[in-house]
Amino acid sequence: METTWIDVINGAWPVIGALGGAFIGAYFTNKNQKYSLERQKEIDDTKEKREKLEERYSIYNIFLKVDGENYLVTHSGGPYNEFGVEDYQEEIRPILYSKFHLLHQDVADIVLRIDNKIAECSYYEEITKDQYNYLCDMYFDLRHKISAHMDEGRKELLMIDSDN
Repeated sequence: METTWIDVINGAWPVIGALGGAFIGAYFTNKNQKYSLERQKEIDDTKEKREKLEERYSIYNIFLKVDGENYLVTHSGGPYNEFGVEDYQEEIRPILYSKFHLLHQDVADIVLRIDNKIAECSYYEEITKDQYNYLCDMYFDLRHKISAHMDEGRKELLMIDSDN
């Protein structure tokens, strides 16, 4: 009995079908795995961003709590105020410097300005009324900026939560 080309082709169909099925299966499996990995990366990135924001805003929360519990600025009559340098250095400064790298740039700049002015006053061993006013203005600005960033942070966290 002689085998013809038709017999060979008829015998090859199952092999060709199995190979085609294997390639198609591998293609869709690869595509599904790629999608799953991309989705997991998005979830991980969102989680990391949320954790970083929560860490930053926890510093701001602690600052606002301590600020509410201590009176750093006292009115001393007329247009002058006094700034509680010791309270700032003992209560507020350690909070802000504990995670200084996470502070917004404008907040970090104000903290550095306050520190520079305190260092200048310490060098001259005296704080004038104008320097007290400067420190008070910087502190009020610091409080205002942190409150504004807290509002932005709430919105940002809500957006992150709504995306998931």
